[in-house]
Amino acid sequence: MFSLNDDQVIVVKCKSYDRDEVSKAYDTIFSYFANDEIKGKSVYIKPNILKGDKPERASTTNPEIIYPVAKYLKSLDCNVSCGDSPNFITIKKMIDSIYSATGIAKVVEEAGCKMDNSSRGTTVEGGKYLSEFKMLTNVLNSDVVINIAKAKTHSFTGYTGTVKNLFGVIPGPVKGELHLSNASAKDFSNCMIDICETVNADFHIVDGVIGMEGPGPSSGTPKRMGVLVAGKNPYAVDEVVVELMGINKANVEQIKLARDRNLTKPIDEIEILGADLEELKSKYVPFKDAVISVASYWKVLRFLLPNKFIMRLKKKPFVQKECIACGICAEACPPNAIKIKDIAEINYQKCIKCYCCQELCPAKAIVIGKNNNEN
Repeated sequence: MFSLNDDQVIVVKCKSYDRDEVSKAYDTIFSYFANDEIKGKSVYIKPNILKGDKPERASTTNPEIIYPVAKYLKSLDCNVSCGDSPNFITIKKMIDSIYSATGIAKVVEEAGCKMDNSSRGTTVEGGKYLSEFKMLTNVLNSDVVINIAKAKTHSFTGYTGTVKNLFGVIPGPVKGELHLSNASAKDFSNCMIDICETVNADFHIVDGVIGMEGPGPSSGTPKRMGVLVAGKNPYAVDEVVVELMGINKANVEQIKLARDRNLTKPIDEIEILGADLEELKSKYVPFKDAVISVASYWKVLRFLLPNKFIMRLKKKPFVQKECIACGICAEACPPNAIKIKDIAEINYQKCIKCYCCQELCPAKAIVIGKNNNEN
């Protein structure tokens, strides 16, 4: 369906979300689509819809990156749906509210397509580390899946792009179960790769026009990179995006694990189609507080010491005075380690340091590694 091989990645300059500029950037990407093979198919567009943030927060895929894809597929007489499983929510009205807040629902409808708010899941066979899991039934039943991610740093995994974005095919509360049973970044990343392999999405696009740096995936700072990256191989696409972001790949378990499983190649063995990487490279600030040092002695200790001990060394999340006691963190916490009183309170005996609380806090009131209330 796409005239690319697994070692080729498309990189296109795109400096803004102006519709005309984005459409021009997509002309290059669409030139690799085999229209005759896609025409009339059922297509599911899977963006990053983490929560109900406005586009300028840069925590979700910008709607203007989705619109040209939906419109183009509609012109091919495809039956196009767009959806996600945001947060840990299964109530359709709440999902619709999140879709509306991000601006994605508006552009999808404008393109003549539909949003999918179903959280119904089907159990599927997994892979090497995850024997089975539930995924959104409507994704499973689609002929074609197009994955449109956002370039962001991440508090737990270091980076979130195409592979991590497919965690969104896991319906609502099941996400918490996977966090709970895979508490280390390495174990969790292996599961993300298994999910990615099982979903086997047909094409992957990363919105790197404006990404996020620092305490991502939702509490960080927008960072302009001015690029769209696309390809058939999600691991190769992520290799290129991480290279463009200037993140230390040693801090991204997914990159090493994908190479170990022969799913991708190092950056110098990937063929770049389009723009010159050197002209577009940026320097994203990683979420340093959440990353265990990559100094050589730490690498040795991680082999010698039990994983439970290493987990204790990860920094704790702290609730700040800005907490609005909304209860989202408590609802999302996989081990139920958070209770809401005047503000959220964390039971560190239960906390597995997955940082879902920080990721989903609408008030940015949870920080990792530093309790500002003590200042």
